[in-house]
Amino acid sequence: MVTRIVAFDVDGVLIDSYSCIPRIYREIGREFFFLEDLYLDYFVNSMVIAEDINDGLKNYPQTKWWPYLLEALQLKYSKSLLSKMLDAYWKKRNEYSRLIDGVLSLLDLLKQKNWICAIVCGNDGIPGLKLKRIQQQKIDRFFAHIFIERENVASKRDGIRKLLEKYKSQPEHVYFIDDKPEPLKNVEDLGINLVQISFDGPLKLGWRSNKPKNVKELKNLDELKEFLSKVP
Repeated sequence: MVTRIVAFDVDGVLIDSYSCIPRIYREIGREFFFLEDLYLDYFVNSMVIAEDINDGLKNYPQTKWWPYLLEALQLKYSKSLLSKMLDAYWKKRNEYSRLIDGVLSLLDLLKQKNWICAIVCGNDGIPGLKLKRIQQQKIDRFFAHIFIERENVASKRDGIRKLLEKYKSQPEHVYFIDDKPEPLKNVEDLGINLVQISFDGPLKLGWRSNKPKNVKELKNLDELKEFLSKVP
């Protein structure tokens, strides 16, 4: 019997936690710095641009780069304020995140097909936070494994290799789903099936790297469901 495995990234694939980022910074600008009108707009645009750059660099948590930007914006801060900002940022991001359309239907299909489902994803810069966010969306029950880079695996590549080794699967029976091209490119040589799901949000730079040659590009999870449903 063939064991088929599907490994998913999280943000931009299963959970939309990106679309709310401008809203979060608008609320932070008001609540922490009492900004209004045009200066609030400038603050939000500046923070989103900086988030985009640092997301691409995997420079987490945000308190690593917030001080430089706040100084450039001539906004006063303290370590205590930064800590409170970070707590508020993630509380809001968790609250405003949503499952991407089609997630539950897709995971139900894979469960019916008795496929092994795993999460292989990046971290949020705060130990345990990514897992907590996955659990808050109540989708952890679908996954036999949750591998988070720099927490319980060294990298996404390491997570994929662990799945291959554990189930002794042939690469052609393994699918890796991500919205960004770089993680797919990094495992191209493993010979697994690579699928990039389109995601259009306020951050852009992390989605602009070179794609692997043999990646299958799909618009959404409904297309992924149709594609995987045809695999015996």
